[in-house]
Amino acid sequence: MFQFNKIKSPKSFVLVWLNRKGADFEIRAGKIASGRKELKLFETVEDVLKEFGINTPYILHVSGSGVLQRAIQNKPNYLSDVLINGRKEDFFITSFQSFDAKNVIVSFFRREIIQEVLNQLQDKKAKLYQIDSGEIQLIKSLRKVFYLKGSAAVESDEKGELHTHKLEEPLRLIQTSVGSFSYDELLVESYIGESEEQNDQWEYSFLESEWNDRSEIKEKRTFERFGLVMMSVLLLIVFGNYFYQNYLQQKISELESQLLIQNDNLALLDRLNQEKERKKTLIGNAGIFTPRFNAYYLDQIGLTVPKNVVLTQLELYPLDGKLKQKQKINVFRDLINVEGTTPSNSELDKWISALDRKDWVKTVEVMNYIKNDSLPAEFNLQITIKE
Repeated sequence: MFQFNKIKSPKSFVLVWLNRKGADFEIRAGKIASGRKELKLFETVEDVLKEFGINTPYILHVSGSGVLQRAIQNKPNYLSDVLINGRKEDFFITSFQSFDAKNVIVSFFRREIIQEVLNQLQDKKAKLYQIDSGEIQLIKSLRKVFYLKGSAAVESDEKGELHTHKLEEPLRLIQTSVGSFSYDELLVESYIGESEEQNDQWEYSFLESEWNDRSEIKEKRTFERFGLVMMSVLLLIVFGNYFYQNYLQQKISELESQLLIQNDNLALLDRLNQEKERKKTLIGNAGIFTPRFNAYYLDQIGLTVPKNVVLTQLELYPLDGKLKQKQKINVFRDLINVEGTTPSNSELDKWISALDRKDWVKTVEVMNYIKNDSLPAEFNLQITIKE
């Protein structure tokens, strides 16, 4: 997992190599980033600033005349043995603790050598990230180099044996067991290939204002890295919300479709229930579900009819009025209408008396009686059934 406190250097920077020859500098510079590692020659520092601007951090590497290098025993206040009577504030110092921790290799030069360069950078408000010097910086590229001795590098092979290789600095070539490399190639590689373990072995001296630049650059990179992480998180949240909202919209559409179908089904069920109740009412009004013995009543009526009486019509539960479309059917559920003919009223009276004696008959009423001289009389009886 990424940790902000492990940020060691900017991801891109301008490397300026100041190789001092006499009183002048041979200036090589280049913007070092992923895939870009070349240094090219410039006439002045001002040309470098015009080429690369001030928004990218600067690293100054100083070599040549005026740059001294010493290998001494690693002990407290070792710089006093190197500078002798000189003040630490008057020098730029680069030191490297050897892999065996017994020796310290120190490269240093007086500040006044590059003071004009520093003034130019300060005037343009360019940010200075690091100042180092000497060939010891190349140790970061020569992974197996234990220390530098004079103009030679002492390197260990796989068997642990030491081999000495000449540092051909005037020709800018370094001979190693794995081949020859130009000075600027190894110099660039030393910055982009450094590891955290190697950084812990190095020490650079800066003035307070120079350290402020370095801290500001680190804070800026930390902020950029933090901003990148936050932007990634925000984008992830935005895209996550976008897809989640699409998912929810799809689910809502599906549920709305299901709800419409259910509503249609409920409406249909309601209509069917209404139709069912209407038909039950219709059938109930027709007397089908009444707890009466309809067949028994009709059978008893038929058994009591006198021999000379003829029935022409028998109506069980007559209608209460005329039938009308889409209106409730009402019937008289306790009435039976009987029509017929009789040769004499005495025969009719005997039958009415016989019906009156039935326990299920409430009343028998003569609704109509028509006597013809030569024909049998017509009658209409209304039998009321007991509840």
